Amino acid sequence: MASDSPFWGLSTSHAKLDYVVTRYVAEFINTLTNVVYIFYAIYGINHLRRQSNKDVFRALPYWGLIGVGIASAAFHMNLKYHTQMMDDVSMHLATTPVLHRIMTVNTSRRTSIILAFLLGAALIGLIIHHALTDELILHSVTFVVSVTIIGVRTMQLITTRTPKDSLARRQIWGMVRFGAAIFELGFLVWLVDGWICEWLRSWRATIGLPWAFLLELHGWWHICTGVGAYIFIAVIDHLVSGEDVGAIEGSFAWPAPWASRSIFVDAMANQLHSAPPFRAEHMGSLLRPDNLLAVREKIRDTGISEEEAGLQAVEEETVRDVVKLQRDLGYKAVTSGEFNRTRFWGQMWDEFEGTIRLQDAEASMFRLYHPDVVSLIEKDRKVMPGDSVIAGTKLSWSPEKSVSNLHELKLVQQALPESEWHTIKLTMITPAWFHMRYKQGKAYTPEAYANDEEYFQDVAKVYQAELDALYKAGLRNVQFDDPGMAYFCSKAFRQGWEEDKDNIGTVEDLLDAYIKLYNDSISKIPADMHTGIHLCRGNFIGGRHFAEGSYDIIAKKLFENLNVNTFYLEYDTERAGGFEPLKFLPKNKNVVVGVISTKLRELEDKEAMKERIYKAADFVSAGSGETREEALKRICVSPQCGFSTHESGYPLSLEDEKKKLGLTRQIADEIWGQP
Repeated sequence: MASDSPFWGLSTSHAKLDYVVTRYVAEFINTLTNVVYIFYAIYGINHLRRQSNKDVFRALPYWGLIGVGIASAAFHMNLKYHTQMMDDVSMHLATTPVLHRIMTVNTSRRTSIILAFLLGAALIGLIIHHALTDELILHSVTFVVSVTIIGVRTMQLITTRTPKDSLARRQIWGMVRFGAAIFELGFLVWLVDGWICEWLRSWRATIGLPWAFLLELHGWWHICTGVGAYIFIAVIDHLVSGEDVGAIEGSFAWPAPWASRSIFVDAMANQLHSAPPFRAEHMGSLLRPDNLLAVREKIRDTGISEEEAGLQAVEEETVRDVVKLQRDLGYKAVTSGEFNRTRFWGQMWDEFEGTIRLQDAEASMFRLYHPDVVSLIEKDRKVMPGDSVIAGTKLSWSPEKSVSNLHELKLVQQALPESEWHTIKLTMITPAWFHMRYKQGKAYTPEAYANDEEYFQDVAKVYQAELDALYKAGLRNVQFDDPGMAYFCSKAFRQGWEEDKDNIGTVEDLLDAYIKLYNDSISKIPADMHTGIHLCRGNFIGGRHFAEGSYDIIAKKLFENLNVNTFYLEYDTERAGGFEPLKFLPKNKNVVVGVISTKLRELEDKEAMKERIYKAADFVSAGSGETREEALKRICVSPQCGFSTHESGYPLSLEDEKKKLGLTRQIADEIWGQP
């Protein structure tokens, strides 16, 4: 029921009194909904404070939006003539600063200031004219002209300020289309409200609050125009400010990021590259947060259980955060960051039935020319530090014991909607991990296996079982991490093999055996499970690498005979050689070119890295007979290795990591414009 004694007195505007909720507010819902303008304006201003470019003109449109909210709220609070005049002209408080922004792109500071004074004078003149004459024609015409100029200029800026066919352009178009649609919806609602105002008032009185809010169409006009105005202001600032045009997710308030991925995006964009490998990838491991490291340290130092230390909750929290980090940066193939592991190979081999863990094993068990062993063996103690795994009895897979990979997968699934589970990437250690480092016949006991062939058969079986369990749990994307395969490129390793008289066969025989082991291990996976191999050259604590050598010596055999979908290759330094081996890449396989270093803090030059990708494409096209554009369809970009293959001890900071990942994403956007 309306109040009999409105605080502000009788209405002196064209509107009618309401005062249903309180005597202090004439139209409660129409007043309250103006908070939308103010909320988005404050969000935008706070976002600008975090940017390096703090030009005062950037914030003026948001202050204008605050003016709209205050003026409109004042009018709907008291329904007085003077506040109605404020409400009428307030829309120009938002459009005039935006006009200034779009009209001063690439102009001098002096021109920008002069135009600011001219537009300000025009705004003041319009306000005075409206106040003196109380006519709406000039007021309405200038508003329509301003909005039209803003719309046309925004389309021009999208074309000139975003790379052609890029993901950034499609996402921004999605936001602009949504902003225009919701603005038009608000205008339609406003018209309907004017046509059936009395009916709506009667229905609201019958229904009562809170459900009467749904029929307060003028309030919905505020909400729709507030969202639409914010999106246009934010998009224009994003385009003209010089900030990264590809950084969509972290730059806009909801629902703009949703709109950038919604039906408002070009329909073709939603169909492009929806399966791995994605244009921007990373190798899996990311820098561990301090709270996770602290819990693990407490477990090691005090001997308390993981349950007592609360490890599960910390893992869930940190994985959820790192998944959000990856999504905010625009990555599709998200990982756990390997946060549940202390080293990149995890617990998988320890969980196989039949394995034995050896602590500080005798050096005589190892190939002392193997790059890992050369780097880690303690010459004075003659042992391999830490633990090593061999097969003590026949290997088999147990659902009760093989749980760490499933646990890791579920941690990531909990942080994502089920519709995105198919993009999750799980890294898995090579099937040959606990074979290559050992001397001939030392990867297993004589009681377990008579020779490598028998051993490899069972290794393939346990990998088949592991992959089957992961597939049934929802995994569709596996990346095998394989330092050993890259060691075949090392002249030092090859020479050591030839000089080792205990070896049976040649080093090429070993390479053939490993390729067969891989093919057997993945022989039973369904067709929709993507597999890839990362030829890691070592990224040990402190950023050390273990091996060098060009891919030339193994490329043709590896690319043609290994039945994986994708090769993740390290190309961050000259130790990997040139791109020439890519001419052997078959047409049905992909390559992810790792040109961004995870060992050096210095950020690479974007244009130089793009040129390297184009150079790689030229070699792929030369070998396949394709054009560069066709070859690029089978190429992606990534950092060369993980950021934290062990849980700590790496030179990059979290900010360094974000910049490297952001650069990778930006390169992908500008070359392909696809996820």
